[in-house]
Amino acid sequence: MRSLYRAMGSVLASAALVAVMAAPASATVTGRVERLFHDDFRAGFDTVNTWVVARDGIPTTSADGLNVRASGTNPATGEPAFVYTTPQEDDGGLGASDEVKWGATVNHTSSNGFRGFDVPAGSVFRCEVSLAVRTFGTAGHPFGNLAGDPDRDLRLASATVQSADPETGSVFTYFVTNQLIYAAYARQPKPGQNHASFFYAIPVTPRVPSQTNSLAIEFDKDAGVVSWVVDGRRVLRLDRIGEPAFDRKYLLTDHGGTPQLAQPRQLYCGFSTVTFLDGAGRDGRGLVRLSSLPDVYYAPRVGAPTPAEFYDDESLESNRLWGQGISIQVDHVSVTLRHGH
Repeated sequence: MRSLYRAMGSVLASAALVAVMAAPASATVTGRVERLFHDDFRAGFDTVNTWVVARDGIPTTSADGLNVRASGTNPATGEPAFVYTTPQEDDGGLGASDEVKWGATVNHTSSNGFRGFDVPAGSVFRCEVSLAVRTFGTAGHPFGNLAGDPDRDLRLASATVQSADPETGSVFTYFVTNQLIYAAYARQPKPGQNHASFFYAIPVTPRVPSQTNSLAIEFDKDAGVVSWVVDGRRVLRLDRIGEPAFDRKYLLTDHGGTPQLAQPRQLYCGFSTVTFLDGAGRDGRGLVRLSSLPDVYYAPRVGAPTPAEFYDDESLESNRLWGQGISIQVDHVSVTLRHGH
């Protein structure tokens, strides 16, 4: 499985929280709500028909829902630790696919043949995941002062909730660390296309380890607006889908290309555990150049043609795994359409 997060960059781990929209998500809700999908995992975790799952995680279910922990164990602490990693393409690896350690998406195909649920005219799509997150071992990283607060720096270990359109490469997601939630927005590169490719992460909500948060992504088809809603409050709004839309200080990566609007016809819903070591910090440098492919990374604060810089240009395995890991507890996943709003 190719990484959704192939193009990751700067982490604003110690930036101030951004109150882009600090308002109730829906002051007035009208229209008929259609439930497309719901899973509380009390009947188990069906990876044959219901979920598409990949890589490094041990899932178990109970009356509390779904727990997923990294499949390894840190020998010094006994805590969960990631196992999956891959070197650069020049060394026979999968490059930036190192980012996604474990992932699950709802197994549903749209009428257009892409993974996801159809989003018809006159509807509002909503992907909601309620989960708790705790990361481990992040403070043992080898990057010195280049990394931020290990409880806030999403590059070292984090969980995601994501809704994306494989057809246009549009990605709307969250990153959850021990102490901070980021709202994130990206457009992935696609073969044969020259649209701008980028990744933003904007810090929006503080949290504490193992706190349960409701993270929702809403797409109003007619308005062409995506909203990020945390615990019932809208924290970010986007009305230029497909184009770079926020300040460069929030850019995670810049892959160049020409800005082009996108019109998603479908969106999928899922969650994952990740590291994002090719991300640049406040000084503009990334930690690890995960991909050795040419013309992949441009300086996030400046843009093409200025190349990005990294602490580790060779992607040494000791800089990709050092005993860090994660555990997530998912209460439920829900996908709905609101019609006639």
